Amino acid sequence: MRPRDPQTQTCPGCQRTVPGWAANCQFCNAALTPLASTSPPSAGPVRQTHTHEGLDWSEKAYIAASIMMLLYGLLMIGAGIFYANELAGGGILAVPGILTVIAGLGLLFHVEWLQTITKYWLILSLIFAIGSAVGGFAQYAYGQTDAWSGIFALGQIAYIGVMLWLIHRVADV
Repeated sequence: MRPRDPQTQTCPGCQRTVPGWAANCQFCNAALTPLASTSPPSAGPVRQTHTHEGLDWSEKAYIAASIMMLLYGLLMIGAGIFYANELAGGGILAVPGILTVIAGLGLLFHVEWLQTITKYWLILSLIFAIGSAVGGFAQYAYGQTDAWSGIFALGQIAYIGVMLWLIHRVADV
């Protein structure tokens, strides 16, 4: 959960964070008591700024990780297209890339249902990565391969763990 901002309050109905001046929750329409120290935004002109100065480090890391996921999906699509010409049935490799691009876009644009699906997908991926690490190091211990497959799986575990933490912290799903 994010630290509570003094200008916000938690809805008693859905437990989401809403502006302190709100009379009703924007998510579940529950009645709220506006905080005395807050006031609604002025009715003056709304000015959009495109700055990331107001974002804390975890939100910036979330955006960077979402873009990394999007680029990795595009790389997998490219590999699938390349291997479609090289191997019979190699084009099927593009399907996980398409799903990864969709997940990256869902994270980047804060689409809640995609964030939730991505969270459970990453949990499943974490389980498989742990299995890959154990298997890779077991093969190394028996002299069947080098340690790189286990080391690569440890990197996957770290990346997936950070992604899950960022989704929990920033997306709050």
